[in-house]
Amino acid sequence: PANDFVYVDFQQLPISELAFRLLDVGGKVVKAGTLYQFRVPLNNVSGGVYFLQLFNDGKLIGTRKILKIH
Repeated sequence: PANDFVYVDFQQLPISELAFRLLDVGGKVVKAGTLYQFRVPLNNVSGGVYFLQLFNDGKLIGTRKILKIH
């Protein structure tokens, strides 16, 4: 579970630019951007289940299920 941030740890290098999309269970994008210090901010996101998609150079490199609390 996460509250304010999700920290992303990955082994895939080199990474030129890592972007993310946060989707609700219906597939709607609720937040998107570029990672800063490998953190995905969850402020202004309601509690619930989400899917975090990670992109490197515009290519999807992974999807993770996230549980936001509060």
